[in-house]
Amino acid sequence: MQLIIDIGNSSSKFAIFKDDELIDSGYLINENCLAEITEILKKYHPLKKSIISSVRENPPFVSYIKDQLTTLELSHTTPLPVKLSYNSPETLGRDRIAGAVGASVLYGNPILSIDAGTCITFDFVNKKGEYLGGSISPGIELRLKAMHQFTGKLPYVKFDTATSPLPLIGKNTQECLLSGAVNGAAFEIDKSIENYKEQYPALKVVICGGDATFLAKAIKNSIFADPLLVLKGLNIILQYNVPEK
Repeated sequence: MQLIIDIGNSSSKFAIFKDDELIDSGYLINENCLAEITEILKKYHPLKKSIISSVRENPPFVSYIKDQLTTLELSHTTPLPVKLSYNSPETLGRDRIAGAVGASVLYGNPILSIDAGTCITFDFVNKKGEYLGGSISPGIELRLKAMHQFTGKLPYVKFDTATSPLPLIGKNTQECLLSGAVNGAAFEIDKSIENYKEQYPALKVVICGGDATFLAKAIKNSIFADPLLVLKGLNIILQYNVPEK
């Protein structure tokens, strides 16, 4: 079995795989406490190997994992089943790499993977298996926070992914903010997909991230929703680099 750790901008997630089979997954509640990791290692003993992807400074539990397991830290130099044809691979987010690998291996090429989290990232792999790049824009929560923080009177409105699709026309300030942030994100994704498909008619699209399930229902284009795509991609990268003996 393998331990997968994805340290994102706003949260950290873990997964346990047995070969390709997902056994368990969840969020790490307290990154500064080793108790959760210790319990996970104990519960799924004997874990042999792990992979860690981080888009920020590693929390303390990372050193502990590295002491316990054969551990691969994902970087732009890690061998991958796709080719990075990106002008500045050292600046490429590890989560973007993992999502693109997962999408390419699991769904085939050409593929556009969209991660709807703190930011909305678009990552494209062509039919030759070459990762070319994509785009980054603010996620829903970031849009709502920015409108509050950078204006004098607009309130902060919390978005709930359990909310039904929002009306186009907001009838109060709260509804207007949600309509602009949420519907705006959906419109952006829809139009981006259309633009990609004009150049790559055989394109497949998969969306992941915290807002993936909601946005997959809100957009018009047909796409796959795979909230655990990044974790699956990390498992693929781990197996690619540290195969079973």
